[in-house]
Amino acid sequence: MTAVELDPDVGVADDDEDALTDTPCKPFIRWVGSKVQLLPALRACLPKRITHYAEPFIGGGALFFAIQPRHAVLSDMNLRLVRTYRAIQADVEGVIATLKTYATAFESCAAAGTAEGLYYHLRDTINPDAMSDVELAAWFICLNKTNYNGLYRVNAAGKFNVPYGHRKNPLICDEVTLRSCSAALQRAVIVHRDFRETNIPAGGICYMDSPYWPLTGTADFTSYTAEGFSWKDQTDLRDLAVRLKQRGVQVLLSNSDTPATRELYKDFEVLTVSARRNIAASTSSRASVNELLIR
Repeated sequence: MTAVELDPDVGVADDDEDALTDTPCKPFIRWVGSKVQLLPALRACLPKRITHYAEPFIGGGALFFAIQPRHAVLSDMNLRLVRTYRAIQADVEGVIATLKTYATAFESCAAAGTAEGLYYHLRDTINPDAMSDVELAAWFICLNKTNYNGLYRVNAAGKFNVPYGHRKNPLICDEVTLRSCSAALQRAVIVHRDFRETNIPAGGICYMDSPYWPLTGTADFTSYTAEGFSWKDQTDLRDLAVRLKQRGVQVLLSNSDTPATRELYKDFEVLTVSARRNIAASTSSRASVNELLIR
């Protein structure tokens, strides 16, 4: 199949009021593998009318925030991410107020040349799981905006271990985006659960952007939870897609373009798309990588 090169700056528009109820907004966090640049291809795979929508690997939520369906169930196994979404939904002003204190602290430390030390202090000495949802959300977003490439990774003990990102003037508290995302989330149910528990009525849409199968034996960006995402998880995901389809749900998936994933989804319709991804330690080192859209 011919790969389609997609521009990450292309906007998304839709005048169908059943699919898009408000002005699309961008995600409030950075996320490795973000689907922002693939939105045109994703939208082309969706029907014009969306009654119910489910996304069991919410991540940065680029597609949800673009289409803003009236009825949505958003879920993930990353409890900190789920709690962050809930805080944005329930008390965005509280999150903004707390996040502003982090932004001010980073501005002061940047002027003094100590921003990196502040990052590691926040990363290593705070127990986010003991915080309120609002406090955790501010901590989560602050580290997301200042870390390396927006990566979320934990070790086997569940400890967040992503290094400092050395970004110049990161926008830690984007009030406009946070409020827009909060408005979009008012129509969503946000759940902490395993993807295998996904349930959506017939006629609904389920988009599954799971952790990708590694392109090489040494690549591993699947540790969004302490449990990781194994090949059995990949096959269980495929089997879930089959069951949902049999129940009358339209399923769309994303994954890496590898011989293993192509074999796994050999009975599905597969579209090859090309996205620019970071492939080296420097954020300036980008290359086009083929990915799969599966339905």
